[in-house]
Formats: sequence, C-alpha cells, structure tokens
Amino acid sequence: MKIKILLLTDVLKSINGGAERQIYELAKRIDKNRFELYIRILHHIDIPAELKETGVNVQGLGIRRSYGINGILEGFKFSRFLKAEGVDILVSYHFASDIWGTIFGKLAKVPVIISNRRDAGFWRKRRHTVAYKLINRWVDKIVVVSEAVKQMVLRDEIASENKVEVIYNGVEPDKFSINIDIVAKKKELGLPLDSKVVGYVGNFNPIKGHKVLIEVAKSVLNKYPNVYFLLVGDGHLRVSLENAIRNTHDAIRDHILFLGVRKDTPELLQVMDVCVLPSLSEGLSNTLLEYMAAGKPVIATAVGGNPEVIKDKINGILIPPGDPVVLNDNIVNLLENKELAQRLAIEAQKTVSDKFNLTRQIRAMESSLESSIRKNKEVRIMHLISSNGIFGAEKVLLNLASNMNYNGIKSCIGVVNNLHNSHLEVFKEAEERGIPAYVVESKGRFDFGAVRQLERAIIENKINLLHTHNYKANFLGILAARRASVPVIATNHLWTKSGWKLRFYEFIDAIMLKVFVKKIIAVSESVKRDMVLAGIPGSRIKVILNGLDTAEPQNIDREILRDSFGIDKGVKIIGVVSRLSPEKGHKFLFEAIQIIVQKHSGIKLLIIGDGPSKEGLIKEVEHLGISEKVVFAGYQPDMNRIYPIIDILIQPSLREGIPITLLEGMNQSKPIVATDVGGVSELIKDRFTGLLIQPASSAELYNAITALLDDNSLCEKMGQNARKFAQDNFSLEKMINSYRIVYEELAGSNK
Repeated sequence: MKIKILLLTDVLKSINGGAERQIYELAKRIDKNRFELYIRILHHIDIPAELKETGVNVQGLGIRRSYGINGILEGFKFSRFLKAEGVDILVSYHFASDIWGTIFGKLAKVPVIISNRRDAGFWRKRRHTVAYKLINRWVDKIVVVSEAVKQMVLRDEIASENKVEVIYNGVEPDKFSINIDIVAKKKELGLPLDSKVVGYVGNFNPIKGHKVLIEVAKSVLNKYPNVYFLLVGDGHLRVSLENAIRNTHDAIRDHILFLGVRKDTPELLQVMDVCVLPSLSEGLSNTLLEYMAAGKPVIATAVGGNPEVIKDKINGILIPPGDPVVLNDNIVNLLENKELAQRLAIEAQKTVSDKFNLTRQIRAMESSLESSIRKNKEVRIMHLISSNGIFGAEKVLLNLASNMNYNGIKSCIGVVNNLHNSHLEVFKEAEERGIPAYVVESKGRFDFGAVRQLERAIIENKINLLHTHNYKANFLGILAARRASVPVIATNHLWTKSGWKLRFYEFIDAIMLKVFVKKIIAVSESVKRDMVLAGIPGSRIKVILNGLDTAEPQNIDREILRDSFGIDKGVKIIGVVSRLSPEKGHKFLFEAIQIIVQKHSGIKLLIIGDGPSKEGLIKEVEHLGISEKVVFAGYQPDMNRIYPIIDILIQPSLREGIPITLLEGMNQSKPIVATDVGGVSELIKDRFTGLLIQPASSAELYNAITALLDDNSLCEKMGQNARKFAQDNFSLEKMINSYRIVYEELAGSNK
C-alpha cells in the first residue's frame, strides 16, 4: 500500500524560490510506486504550469488570513479531507502552513506531521518563536536544511534533538554544467565580448546583501572598467535599487544589469566569471549549489549553512557578512588569478556532484518519510515508577523494558524522584542496561509540576502507551497521559494495606484505576481479587504472573563472599531478601530465630534489603538478644551473587503478590519457607517446592526452619523441584510475551 503524503505550503506561484523548487522536484521525482502525493497551497489558487504537468493532485486553497473565520472554516474542511483520504504524512513549509497545518492535521489525527525549517529565522519575531514552541509538541519531525538551522531550532524553539533531521538541499548537476555559445549569450545581454562578469542570483530583500554588492561594484569598476554585474531575481527592493542606479551619473549605471526573474539561469551562469552570495543570513542556499554545479568560482558569506558547503580556499571563498572591503578584494583576486578561480570551480563542481545532488536529496527525503511512518507504527512504551530502591516491582519493570526493545516495540523508563526521599537506583540500573531513562522531579506526594514534566517527556518521546507500576506512578501517570492523549496500562504488584496513610493512598489508587485505566495487570489471582473487591471490574483485569531469567546460577567463591559478611565457614545461612517494611513480617522471624539458636547455634540470619523499618528492626534484634546471629547486609544490587551462599530462604511476609525473591531463590534451587499469603501458593507447593506456613506465626516459622535444618535430603529434594517448577511455569519469556499482547492491543486501539 502506498504512503499518502500531503505537502502544504504558504505560496507556490512559481517554482523559482528555494522551497517552491524543492516541492516541484519532489512532486516530479518521488517514487510513485511507493508514495501518493497531494499538494495544497494555503494563500492563493494559482498553480504553476510546471507543477500541473507532474500529474500530482494540486489545489490552491486561497485562504487570505489563516486564523480568520474563512481560515478556520477552511481548516475544518482540510481536516475532513485528510481523514477521508487517509493521509499518512502531512509535510508543511513556511510559517503559516507550519502552524495552521499542524493544528488541523492534529485534529484529523494524521499519523505523522513533519515541519520544515529552510532558513536561519532572520524574519522571526518573538510571536513566531512562541508559536513554534507551542506547536512543536504535535510535530513528529522537523526537517532542516543545514546543521546551522538545526542549532537555531534547538536553541530558539527548544525542540527535542531527536526530532530534528538534517536533509541538505540538492540540485541537478547536469542542468547547470552545460556548454553554450558564450559569445552569442553576451551579445544577447548587450555585453562586450571582452567583458568580465560578476553574477548574483537572488531575491531582492534586505537580507540578501545587494546593497553591499552595489557598493563593491563601484570600487571594482574603478580598477577594471570592463567588469559587468548581472543581478538575477526580483523582490520589493529591486525597483528602488534600480532607480537609484539609473539616476546616478557614475559608470556603474551601465555596468549593473537588473535581469529580473529568468528561465535561462543555467545559461546566464555560464557567462559569469565569478559568482557571489553576499547574504547576511542563509539556511542553505540553492543559489550557492547552482553556482557550484555550473563550475563557477564562488564567494559566499560565512552565514547559516554556507560553511557546511564551502571549505574556504578549497572549493570556494568564505567571507564575513556585510564587509564590502573583503568582498571587493576577493572579487578582484578571482578576476586576476585564473588558476585559483579554475581550481575552486573544479572542486565546487565535484562537491555538488558528490554531496549535494538532487537525486541524493530525493532519496534522503523518501527514506525520512518511510522511517517516520515506521516509527509511528511502533509501540513506544514508557514504564513509570516511584521507587525506594530495586525490589520486586522494579525488577519486573527493568526486565520488561530491557527485553522489549525489538520487533516494533520501544521501551523507556520514567523514574519519579521524590526530592524528600531521593532514590535513583532504577534510573542508574536502566542506564547500565542501556535503557533510555528519564527523571521526573517531584516535590511532594502529588506534585502537579511533576505531571507537566511527565507530559513533556511523553510528548517529546512520542510515547503512545504509558505503563505505571505503583500508586504514585498511577496518579501522576494518569493525569499526564490524559493531557497527552495516550492510554495507560497499570500493573498492581500489591496493595500492602500497611498503616492508615498507605491504606488511604491505595483507596485513591483504586478509584483512579477504576475510572481512568483501560487495562490493569494483576501479578497474581489474589491481587486480582483485592481489586475486584475494591470495585474494579474483573473484565478489565488480566493476571500475568511475574517471570524471571532462568539462567544457570553463577559460579562464585562462596567463602570469600561469606567473609565479606563476617560469616565463618561451616555456619548455615538463613536468608531473607525483601524490603524492610512492616508487611514483610521480619519480627516474627526474629522471634523464631531467638528459639532456634538455642538448638542450632551454628546459624546466621542474613537480612538483605533496605527500607523504612530498618532502625526499628535493629532495635528488635538487640531487644531479643540475637544481634550476634543477625547480619543486616543492606541492599545488594546483584542478588545472583548472594543466593549461592544462602542455605535456606525465608519469606515471612504478611502480604505479597508474586514475590520475585521467591522466584529467584527457586531458580537457584534453594529450600524455601514462605507464608501462605497473596500469590505465594501459586509458587510454593507445600513439601514439594517449599514449606508453606501461616503468616504472623513465629511458632510455624520455628517448626519449618528447624525441619529443614534437620533434614538435608528434604532441602535438596525441594530445591530441585523448585527450580524445575520455576523454569516450567514462571519464565521471563512467558511474562514478556503476555505483556506484548496487551501492549499491542492497547497501542493499536489508540491509533
């Protein structure tokens, strides 16, 4: 199926201007087997004959004021046309088309909007820059004609760099590198046969520097009376300059020829001995490329994109703008030094042929258009989380993001950095894994400034699906996503129901999920039951069990690792890996350990993790008199190094979803004792993959841990069963495939 593209421009009365010529060449040369082209002209209805001959669907809209009543009514008609025709890409040229077209293109939900910047913004006032800043959030790509223009866009419009693409102008070398009868052409122009000719092709407006060239002409003529200046082009300054020259009594009156707009520019270039471009501002001049393609020595001002084409004294001469003395000296030098002029001309022609030919430009534009539509079809997901470290939910998020950047899905991570309790572990881990990550600074529980930051990140990165991972991420993400018009998917890893404040936040979370979220993932059937009890329709909840990478356990030097924690050889290590918070049930484990050490003195309890309860738990251990038996090891970034030294893994939680810690321990063949809460029973089959006990019971913890300490064969058997069960039922691949189906369904429904 062809890609449908509509080009929208302010004016197109002739094909002589830079943008106008580019539109014409694109209409003539674009691959009609891959693209179907439409052209709309905003401010008039006249259409150049050359454009009609391309066979492209062209229409002049004749809108005088883009934002008058007529402009708005025509805008709605334009929007309906875009929808009816199924236009895939809207490409705008010039300011009015950029703004008007983007607004009504967005209204029509055109998949891709591309805006062009073809000059260095010399004409802009503050209102123009403000308008561009506002409209750029809806633009998918900004095509610029030079690196200089790109820097202007980044600086003034504060556009995202990944939106801006440089596509250099191109010309058709064979059209300008021609052989003509120069004697006959000079006679036609009324030039003496022995005359030297300096030429300038350009519209007559102040920025083009004609006044500087005319000033220079006087001094050149004083030295070389046989030099003539050909000025090709038209514009509002032409009449005043021509009258001023005509009324002078100097020799200059007969040596400056105002030729107007010409169709024989390639032939005129062959008559010229030196070509000049004295502009005060440029994007990337087509005139400059035409000079070079014609094989002429060029003097150009070092403005805009000119230095990206001209390498001084190699393929042309670069001079500062507005300096008649330097321009005069270089014109004289090239008129006198034929060897230099010829060398520059040869290199100029080669530069255009190699880097700035029209075929190359058209192919680059076709590639840009195709890549834009491909990118639009990608599912671009941002995972959002407000985190206190890297725990179960964070590991799921990181695994999803790092394993989903392929086959049409692109993932990035947004991290809410709560300034009162800053944690950027997820951001740093994402960077290490090569996942694009962004920080959203938040000053409080519900910071609307953070909502605006997140909205900008969603728009600038063309996110079409937001995946949130806890109550604060849900709140901020839902508000930002609604402003940015993207759908939200939320994963409920667990409502802990710990303390009145957290219960309140989770109550608000349930309301937000019920009202605003299209699809909610529960990590276990028990988490789904909690949400249904909170009034969320079960039809919108899908259970996707957590998964993990079931790679082989690492081979490490266990004794060195034991030493790092101060644990002697031969001591059995009972490990707990979890956040240090009340719902994790550490206090009941400590009570059990207090009794266990009376029978099994050769044990150590290794506490891995961090959290708000840390100080209280340390005091609890001291109170029970078991400080010598407990090691608080803090957060460990690489748990695959730690599991091998753990002999028995304990999960004493009061509430859980599907604990990643248990899955990791099972994959490491660890004997496990876990409380029967949440989705734990979906992992732990009592006396097969572990021992399942009731929560909040130090007695049951004591009995289960003692049973494993006394029975090595039971430990080994359950460890083997646990690893096989985890690999068969909770693989990372299975989890990712399940999420992929949901992502594609939701992202597709939003297009």
